Amino acid sequence: MNLDEFLKKRQDRLDAEEPPRPKCLGCKKPSVTCYCEHIRPFQPNVRFIILIHRDEARRSVATGRMAHRCLSNSLLLEGNNFTHHAAVNALIKDPSNHCLVLYPGQKSIDLTDFDSREHGSLFPGDKQLVVFLIDATWGQAKRMRRLSTNLHSLQAIRFTPLVPSQFKVRKQPEAHCYSTIEAIHYLLEKLTPESRAVHSNLLKVFNAMVEKQLSYQTQSRALRGYRPRLSQKEQNLLSALSSGR
Repeated sequence: MNLDEFLKKRQDRLDAEEPPRPKCLGCKKPSVTCYCEHIRPFQPNVRFIILIHRDEARRSVATGRMAHRCLSNSLLLEGNNFTHHAAVNALIKDPSNHCLVLYPGQKSIDLTDFDSREHGSLFPGDKQLVVFLIDATWGQAKRMRRLSTNLHSLQAIRFTPLVPSQFKVRKQPEAHCYSTIEAIHYLLEKLTPESRAVHSNLLKVFNAMVEKQLSYQTQSRALRGYRPRLSQKEQNLLSALSSGR
């Protein structure tokens, strides 16, 4: 192959590549998968503080950022170690707040079977309920929790999902591992069921994003002539047919 042939093949390959997709400045996703039209901001009685890992903040599919845009009284704070974070410490020290952290563990309180009769014992009615959430991979979240010593003094809460996560565009470690926005929706279902008509928008936005993403992936694969990988059984059958057996 001479230089002219090499350059021509290289140019042909570049011409065949898809042009960069324009991005929405709001959700930071390509315009074809933008979910902004579905957002209806509201202010729940619970204030959520989303501690997002730097790697997670760079992802286009970051449900912590999505939830923050839906919750008008929430905070989205980026970092790895929040021990000396001024805003976090101010919230924890504020006597008008009752702060909790959503994190599994032996000492965390399971809200799965929590009922209204137990509400007063865990959530004082005269204080603002503030829930901290860590938005990261499970490995990153474990490290963030360990490094952020100011969160160690907070009562931890958890729940056991009754249905699998619907986060079909990203692989979850287990079916019961929820995305941040799904976790927030679940907590509001348990803590403020009377606001269901409003906070159900969280799942509407989330599901719209997932559906658009899946639809785009399907169309993109079709345009590229995508063929799913054959299973080992199918490969063996194809090989047998090819050899005339």
